[in-house]
Amino acid sequence: MDEVKTSKTVKEVFKDYNSNSFVLNAARVIGIDLYKKKNLLEVFIASNKLIDINDVLELEKYMERRFQIQTAKLTIKYELEEEVDVSEKIAKEWQSIVKYISYKHPIARAFLNNSEIQIVNNNIQVTLFLNGKEFLESNKFNEVFAGLIYNIYGKKYTMTYEEKVSENTVTQYKERLERLEKEAILEMTKDNGTASAEHSEKPQQETKQYANKTAGQSKYSKGQYNKSQYNKGKYGEKKQYNKSAPSPAQEAPMPPMPDAPEAVVTPEEDTPLIYGRSLNLSDPIIKIQDIGVDSGNVILEGQILSVELDAKDEDINLGIKVRELKSGKSLVIFSVYDGTNTIDCKVFSAPEKLDKLKKRLKSAARVRIAGTAQFDPYAKQLGVLVNTIVEMPEEKKAVRTDNAKIKRVELHMHTQMSTMDGITPAKNLIKRAMKWGMKSIAITDHGSVQAFPDAHKMLGVNNPDMKVLYGVEAYLVPDKVPSVSNPKDQDLHTTYCVLDLETTGLSFRTEKITEIGIMKMNEKGEVIDEFECFVNPEKPIPQRVVEVTNITDDMVKDAETIDKVMPKVLEFVGDSVIVAHNADFDVGFLKYNAKQLGLSLDNTYLDTLRLAKDLFPDFKKYKLGIIADKLGIEVLVAHRALDDVDTTVKVFRVMLNMLEEKGAKTIEDIDKLAGENVNYKKLKSFHAIILATNYVGLRNLYKLISISHLDYIYKGRPMLLKSIYKQYSEGLILGSACEAGELYQAIENGKDDEEIEAIARDYDYLEIQPTGNNMFLVRNGVVPDVEGLRDINRKIVALGEKLDKLVVATCDVHFMDPEDEIYRRILEAGQGYADCDLQAPLYLRTTEEMLEEFSYLGEKKAYEVVVTNTNKIADMCEQISPISPEKCPPYINDCEKTIKDIAYNKAHELYGDPLPQIVEERLDKELTSIIKNGFSVMYIIAQKLVWKSNADGYIVGSRGSVGSSFVANMTGITEVNSLPPHYRCPNCKYSDFTDYGVKNGFDLPDKMCPKCGHRLAKDGLDIPFETFLGFNGDKEPDIDLNFSGEYQAKAHRYTEVIFGKGTTFKAGTVGTVAGKTAMGYVRKYNEERGIPINNSEVIRVAYGCTGIKRTTGQHPGGIIVVPKGREIYEFTPVQHPADDPTSDIITTHFDYHSIDQNLLKLDILGHDDPTMIRMLFDITGQDPTKVPLDDKETMSIFSSTKALGVTPEQIHSEVGSFGVPEFGTKFVRGMLVDTRPKTFDELIRISGLSHGTDVWLNNAQSLIEEGTIKLEDAICCRDDIMIYLIKEGLPPQKAFKIMEFVRKGKPSKDPEGWKGHEATMREYNIPEWYIGSCKKIKYMFPKAHAAAYVTNAFRIAWFKVHIPKAYYAAYFSIRADAFDSEIMCHGAERVKNKMKEIELAGKAATKKDQDTYGVLEIVLEMYERGLDFLPIDLYESDAVKFKVEVDGIRPPLNSIPGLGTVAAQGIQEARQEGEFMSIDDMKIRASIGLLGNDDVSPYAFLSTYNLMDGNKNAYQTILNGKVMQALRASVIANPTLTWENTLTYNAGFDFTMWNGLLGMEFDAFYNYTYDILTAMGGDYPPSMGGYYYTYANYNKVDSKGVEITVSHRNKLNLAGKPFSYGASFNLTFTRNRYLRYPDSPNTVEWRKRTGRSVDASVVWVAEGLFRSEEEIDNSAWYGTRPNVGDIKYKDLNGDGKIDEDDRTRVGRGNRPELTYGLNLNCAWNGFDLSAQFTGGALFDVSLTGTYYNGYDDNTVWTQAFKEGANSPLYLVQNAYTTENPNGTFPRLTLGNQGHGGDNGLASTFWLRNGRYLRLKSAQLGYTFPKKWMSPVGIQNLRIYVEGSNLFTISGLPDGIDPESPGVNNGYYPQQRTIMGGITLTF
Repeated sequence: MDEVKTSKTVKEVFKDYNSNSFVLNAARVIGIDLYKKKNLLEVFIASNKLIDINDVLELEKYMERRFQIQTAKLTIKYELEEEVDVSEKIAKEWQSIVKYISYKHPIARAFLNNSEIQIVNNNIQVTLFLNGKEFLESNKFNEVFAGLIYNIYGKKYTMTYEEKVSENTVTQYKERLERLEKEAILEMTKDNGTASAEHSEKPQQETKQYANKTAGQSKYSKGQYNKSQYNKGKYGEKKQYNKSAPSPAQEAPMPPMPDAPEAVVTPEEDTPLIYGRSLNLSDPIIKIQDIGVDSGNVILEGQILSVELDAKDEDINLGIKVRELKSGKSLVIFSVYDGTNTIDCKVFSAPEKLDKLKKRLKSAARVRIAGTAQFDPYAKQLGVLVNTIVEMPEEKKAVRTDNAKIKRVELHMHTQMSTMDGITPAKNLIKRAMKWGMKSIAITDHGSVQAFPDAHKMLGVNNPDMKVLYGVEAYLVPDKVPSVSNPKDQDLHTTYCVLDLETTGLSFRTEKITEIGIMKMNEKGEVIDEFECFVNPEKPIPQRVVEVTNITDDMVKDAETIDKVMPKVLEFVGDSVIVAHNADFDVGFLKYNAKQLGLSLDNTYLDTLRLAKDLFPDFKKYKLGIIADKLGIEVLVAHRALDDVDTTVKVFRVMLNMLEEKGAKTIEDIDKLAGENVNYKKLKSFHAIILATNYVGLRNLYKLISISHLDYIYKGRPMLLKSIYKQYSEGLILGSACEAGELYQAIENGKDDEEIEAIARDYDYLEIQPTGNNMFLVRNGVVPDVEGLRDINRKIVALGEKLDKLVVATCDVHFMDPEDEIYRRILEAGQGYADCDLQAPLYLRTTEEMLEEFSYLGEKKAYEVVVTNTNKIADMCEQISPISPEKCPPYINDCEKTIKDIAYNKAHELYGDPLPQIVEERLDKELTSIIKNGFSVMYIIAQKLVWKSNADGYIVGSRGSVGSSFVANMTGITEVNSLPPHYRCPNCKYSDFTDYGVKNGFDLPDKMCPKCGHRLAKDGLDIPFETFLGFNGDKEPDIDLNFSGEYQAKAHRYTEVIFGKGTTFKAGTVGTVAGKTAMGYVRKYNEERGIPINNSEVIRVAYGCTGIKRTTGQHPGGIIVVPKGREIYEFTPVQHPADDPTSDIITTHFDYHSIDQNLLKLDILGHDDPTMIRMLFDITGQDPTKVPLDDKETMSIFSSTKALGVTPEQIHSEVGSFGVPEFGTKFVRGMLVDTRPKTFDELIRISGLSHGTDVWLNNAQSLIEEGTIKLEDAICCRDDIMIYLIKEGLPPQKAFKIMEFVRKGKPSKDPEGWKGHEATMREYNIPEWYIGSCKKIKYMFPKAHAAAYVTNAFRIAWFKVHIPKAYYAAYFSIRADAFDSEIMCHGAERVKNKMKEIELAGKAATKKDQDTYGVLEIVLEMYERGLDFLPIDLYESDAVKFKVEVDGIRPPLNSIPGLGTVAAQGIQEARQEGEFMSIDDMKIRASIGLLGNDDVSPYAFLSTYNLMDGNKNAYQTILNGKVMQALRASVIANPTLTWENTLTYNAGFDFTMWNGLLGMEFDAFYNYTYDILTAMGGDYPPSMGGYYYTYANYNKVDSKGVEITVSHRNKLNLAGKPFSYGASFNLTFTRNRYLRYPDSPNTVEWRKRTGRSVDASVVWVAEGLFRSEEEIDNSAWYGTRPNVGDIKYKDLNGDGKIDEDDRTRVGRGNRPELTYGLNLNCAWNGFDLSAQFTGGALFDVSLTGTYYNGYDDNTVWTQAFKEGANSPLYLVQNAYTTENPNGTFPRLTLGNQGHGGDNGLASTFWLRNGRYLRLKSAQLGYTFPKKWMSPVGIQNLRIYVEGSNLFTISGLPDGIDPESPGVNNGYYPQQRTIMGGITLTF
């Protein structure tokens, strides 16, 4: 950025700009910034008056034209002389603002055109008349617009949007889209982009004209499609800038992508017209960045993108996508980039034209497109509906080339394997170097060598065209940085000068000293003299420095300058030893200034900072104040020279005493004795380049990488001690690296020449770099200018000459081309780097570029450092391969013989001796291949691991294709028998391999042995061996094994037993930035800068940020084995995963894929199935391997629920496979419903289908539904293809190749390759449906893998059917991670309710709830099968496993929410020591939440108007003497309405004691609800004038209370039988109030609601009954004169009458503030009794049933004083009459009077205390013993009698129900019911 400061007026600065605006012309220009990267000119002006927005826009346009800048911006600072109503000005100028915004952001123009605004409380509410709210908000335009308005008007506003889209607008928009779609389809159906003879003459002529115009340039110039005439070129773009301040991300070049496949030339492709009818696209081309929703028809030109961020997620990929429409047509979507932005384009295609269209689009280098711009609601971004596509010649781009005769060598280059730093893959950098003709290039990533395999894979061994120099940029640490510099044999007790400087900044070259403080200490440590003075720096002191030092310009302005002070300092110091904290800083300033003055400072000096790290190694920080504080030294003032010196003196005295105690006598002894043990974490690391010159060096390099990663990781950096480097330096050379190198920093920090030379001698060559790499030193003031950077480089060159060391110029490459810096910028922004936008030019430069860069050294020297010396370094390095070319499997003695013996022995055991021919032939064939190709050792290793696991009680499941090997079956590696289906006799060894027409041995019918009568075993899954090792038997086998998850670690350790210690390592992995993560970085970058960016552009830019190393890890089960006698360093370094120094795991440094072709990799994976099978065995004693795999009941659950004893309705599933591995997911259950499998073979097929990609969905499923095939015919597993094709006559080798091609999804990836296979299949009459099915497949599962999985799944399913308790206990223990006892252990109803809750949440359900739902399905099934959970018991429950008990399943302790596994295991261990005598368990909880309620009527936001009142009387007014009907505003809209909010606080605790004898739960809560939507203004008098908003967010209420539950449960022995009982008492108290309510100012105090209960009643106050006429005469009354016996009301306001103003709020509400309950239960000898009591208090009940506002209820039952009403009996019996003058209730009236007579008014007379106690329910039952029921086939029989509302105690009259206290309290009183029942289960 270039910055200019000025104070001239606008008119003075822009003299040639004519403006009529006096205000603008008079504004002062206070600064100008030019951002070259953004092509942005920003002018800062100050004005005392508001500047018209139109004037601002015109000046910005002028600047863009005048200075040929892409974007100009006026930033205005206002200093207004008088107050201005800015809101009014904005409202008046809104259309001008829209014009301004539209110029800056054209995309928003259509939305804002004709918009309207309303400004309320600094919020601009924009009303849109197009559906654009979501688009504007999602792209943060509200923030962008608000920023623009703030800049122009000097006041901050927020912006919100509302849409008012008329139905007519919506209809027109839909019609327009339909018309465009129809037109596009019409165009497509006519020709779909071909130029055949059926075209009209005009398009043909246009084609010829096009060819003529492009003659000599286009591939069409000779009338034929000649692809070779196009340059492939680089996918890069020059930077483009736009009016809307485009995202720097939009500057990003096209990331490198695979070349498009060559198109097959057809006559129809002789035209450039790809789609549409006309080549004549003559309208101007619009840049994508300028397209808006109202742009209408557009023509754009650009490149079709193909960017794949994640192969599995189409939504984050850019490429040609096809969506099939219901009409049968296809919608083709592709993205186009034109250098300014990216946009999605859509085109329609007929099925027969689709492939041709896709091919043309893929092969087109560049296209011109005509279509209609529109907002895509699906993608939520702009798109183009295309009607024409024309292929254009590829755009010529500037390509950097290296034309030097002799090329330089880059010796400092980072790849993507430099963690979150390097951008470009190694192979791309190497390709570029080779393209430029370079013969060598180095790879030197930060601390790692993980890019080596990438380079090796590309180049192979001894590549004649390129030699890679393999190295690393290490974090080199000097073993000991001395505390004492320049010692001179001084005694420890000598004279010291402790000093401190204050300066204007950090660099002695550019900054000045402002204060010097010195204290001189004698030999006794006493301060004998002081020196202190200010120094005039002759430059302003920066404010940030003033804030730290408190030294101002005024304090130093009269001080002496350094030339006067320096001699005095040197005189004071003399030859004493200088002491300072961070002495390099202070002494560096003094030495530099002395040298500048021709003086010398050569004293010994001591650094207390370094000495502190040696003497106080446990301190974490070493600031002077922190050290002093830890030593108990008081620090009075910091950062003033003499004060800091005083502190340093005190600290140094402590240090001297410690040194003396260690035996130090001289200055030299300090470093010998202070830090005897090196703490590398306290030492500073420096960058250094290490290159391997030969294979010895490569091995040493791997050792160094390993040592640094294993032993010296600190804050993610692998540190390398210099001493360790020297120990392993053979075959290595050391370079001084970059600015972060030791040498550069020594020069930068002003070290002595002698010290600098000493440092340089440690390096084999020295390095200099372009000045642009280190410009941050200039920005930070460390170096004054670019020339200062050049001086440092010159000094390094001079050093090289003096020390006879080569000096080389390097780029420090982090990305390939200049424009690639955007990717590093984005990554660094994501990591929080403040200067990420100031990227150094760390790109790969050509020889000429580097010679130009270093021309200041002189032509000869520049050539030497750039070319000659870099090539010399390269020549020192031999051509080496970082990956061993040899295959090094481990060897086990006699493994060939062992494998053969084991296989044949097992075969003889099963099939007898001699073996059946088919068995012997299969064994011989397999063993020959295995032994001949050296695979015996792999089999033996797998056999040993499996046998060891089996011996320890755990079965092992096989994975992959190993089950295809019969030898693997015979050696126990897999249980899958790959022979054809057959019978064999376990007794006499008879076998029968007859083909009975089944495809799986387990599906054979039962049969007895014809020889001995024994039941025959059934086996054989018919899997060809070739699937595993190929037809030549030489395919590399991959034996993957599924061990129990809890046994996996033991299996890993056993590999060391097999091979020996130090030979096995975990397989390492490298984690890189994935697509979605990269997109997050891109979005964050643009959002932080307020730059809108669409999703397609995000994906395009994100592509360049992917693949970059983030971390390292380990394969979940991979073990790499090194042969005995070989070192791991011959193959790879090693490290801890994720560079975690606390880990005891050691992994390979290289990703295991890089070396698994050289070293044996074992896949020892952990899996739940073997663990679950082991637990089932432990629970039941039933050997799972003996489970019959042809069990009919078990098989039935895959097609129905009958075997489980439940209906589909009960468990919400038509099949019973919940929780069964392979078959429990919703997806696979759907497959089961579709196919209803009945055989084991079908289960294997379904497993294969479910694991494949595009094998079932839109493939086999559709074929089966259409009736084309049955399940048995479908392609399910990869083996099916080869077996089927061989049976149809194809040669085996061809069938195998087709299988391999299809299973990898190549038909869609390599359509040309597929054509040959397609032709072969048609040649052998393979059905078209079969060929089409193969074509769709992306990935296929091996049959052996499916068979192994299904075998274990069937075993588990058998337990589910036959021993369900064991199954559920095992399932919940091992697979139910989301088990929650609070939800799942309280019956089926709670489970169903939770499931319903999750279902209603839909996609909004949390991940936790989604996981919980799957477990709830299993729990519900368990309940429906009659099983139950037992309570969690402190003494009975296991820590982690569910236990099977007689009465049910007992959950473990860790299933309690919040109780972790470790705590549960601790409880289990503690209870072994005896009973707990304290709290059993306790949980303390607290929560805070904020809820919003937007359930507000939409009309609250609208102004509404009425023509008549509720009685249909028209509102009228008189105009011109005439009575006119009037329009009355009924609702005044409030545009600021928002939702109400409730803030909730909750705190509480639970505990139980003495094994349940006492339990308690306590909760306290407070709820605060505010912004409640409230009707306003109704009580305000007209005298206040004006309108009020009808609704406002006004009311506030709160509620608070407590909930308490106390429980007791126990078990006793009664008459020899267990007697259990329990009791619990609960109490809830809550109270609420209005905190704010719109009480009218005129409302009397006793009627106001603020501060009172929300439920308080509005009533008159009664004073009893009138007992005499005299009493009536002396009282006020309501309405007409009352009679004796009527209610007497209190005259509250004393006006002599009773009216509405005498009502008040009294009493409590009709809902209890206090509720309580008591639950009792007991059980004994089959009897059970339970009772529930409920009660309430602190509430009032009105006997009349009037509403709270005094109005009658509408039901006759409660209207005691109205004609036709029914008066309650209690009222009639005890009413006032002349015969009963002392009656309790008022006299009865008959007239139909208001309020039922005045006695019916809501008053305190009728209020009664509503407290009550009720026996709510009780039940007595008896369960008959099972021993009585079982003989008659009854599982359970229980009889019971129960009652509800059995009695109530309250003070209310009969018929008034205290639990129904509303107006209908007597209408439907709760009934007392008594009933009995029988529960019977068969």
